[in-house]
Amino acid sequence: MWLFGCFLLTDCNKDAILIDNTRGSLIMLPLRIKQKRAFWPTLVFVVTNLVCLFIALLLLLLDIDPHSVFGKRCFSDFLETMAYAVSGDPYRGIPPLCSNYPPLPILLVYPFSFFCRGTVEAYLRGDIALEYAYKNVDFLCAYLLYYVLSLCFLGFAAYKLAEKYSDQKWNLTVALLFCGPVLYCFGRGNVLFPAIAFTFLFFTYYDNKSRALREIAVLFLALAAAFKLYPAVFALLYIKEKRTLDFFKTVIYTAFLVFVPLCFFQGSYGTTVKLFIKGVVGFNNATDRYLHYSNVSFDFLLTAIALACEKLFHKNIYFGLDIVSSVIHGGLLLVTIVLSFLLRGKKEQWGRYITLLSCLCLFFTKVSYGYNLLYFFVPFLCFRQERMTYTRAHRIVSGCAYFLLFFPAFFLFKFFFLQMVAAIYLLFDAAIGLIRHERKKKRFDKSGMNGCRNEKSCKKDISFEPNNTLKNQTDEECL
Repeated sequence: MWLFGCFLLTDCNKDAILIDNTRGSLIMLPLRIKQKRAFWPTLVFVVTNLVCLFIALLLLLLDIDPHSVFGKRCFSDFLETMAYAVSGDPYRGIPPLCSNYPPLPILLVYPFSFFCRGTVEAYLRGDIALEYAYKNVDFLCAYLLYYVLSLCFLGFAAYKLAEKYSDQKWNLTVALLFCGPVLYCFGRGNVLFPAIAFTFLFFTYYDNKSRALREIAVLFLALAAAFKLYPAVFALLYIKEKRTLDFFKTVIYTAFLVFVPLCFFQGSYGTTVKLFIKGVVGFNNATDRYLHYSNVSFDFLLTAIALACEKLFHKNIYFGLDIVSSVIHGGLLLVTIVLSFLLRGKKEQWGRYITLLSCLCLFFTKVSYGYNLLYFFVPFLCFRQERMTYTRAHRIVSGCAYFLLFFPAFFLFKFFFLQMVAAIYLLFDAAIGLIRHERKKKRFDKSGMNGCRNEKSCKKDISFEPNNTLKNQTDEECL
């Protein structure tokens, strides 16, 4: 935990300044000491990831499956996606062809299917099962090629994003590439990395001074949503920033990138669109997935509570889960939309708002897996930037929450309960913090004091703007 806390140092050009709000003390650390201390948490992430990788590979070779990251259905998502592409009709609804993926990821992996065409066709015929696909060398080589290329793209996007928000860009990028969600995504073989990379590039350029780069950022967000649909929630940021035109551009671009490529598949276009929508909705409503060991959604927690009550009190309360689930998901979306309009044009509480959007991206659907925690890299950077506006206890708890979200050891055996609790904490912390901030500001505005009663309360409500990162400030500005 302490090593991870080394990342929580304020970035400045010449000095690292650590301010203790509870004591009012000021600690000056030379930049070389800061960089040296920031190296150690990166090294811990790398070593832990490699150790977990070695253990998982050993269990795989010994044919032991204690729900490890390389256990049952190892690299299965990639084989399924290639099967969708080779079949030419992935949405027909006949197993194994009942895809819920948008068309772009399916078209992306199609060239890789030429390296293992025999394995893919054998899977379509039912000659091999997903559990044993990794034993085919041609398939394994095709997947590793895809993984290396997509990981390089993810690393580039993470570097550009970290460069914008911090001077620890190399440490943060390497730590991300060796974090737990990346390890789990590698084991599953999911085609998530392009969606994450485009999301990072969107946050890198969406507020750039260049109009051309801002337009490209709109396209980046549309591409991210076209790959995984989840990142579409980040379009609400344009509502908050009073950029309504960019919001509608994102909607139009996303619709174009999702529905136009459907014409490349077999069958009538209208039938393909209907089956695609049915597959997406059906996956989200799949009740048999609630207790999946890698599910980090609210519904997993609700179902686990219902199961515990059934065993302890011998009472069946499953009948009310759908209602509670719908209230939670609808309420989360409603609160986020309302706050987006309440915060229109305001730069305060930037980090909390981005955290809320990331939580909506994770929790809005009933089915969400551990690799989706990669979306929290953006709010983590915001937290590093704004943490000195919080109390010391708040910084410690939030830092521990991010530690649980990313540390590789928690992903080895695909036990996601701690990560789910940490994400729920960040959700409530962001939502309650934003609501309290708005209520306090309105109350202070009515009293004619411009939102602050005294100097102490003003300091607590200050939040850094995304463009004015501390690494670009002088020491006097940091003070």
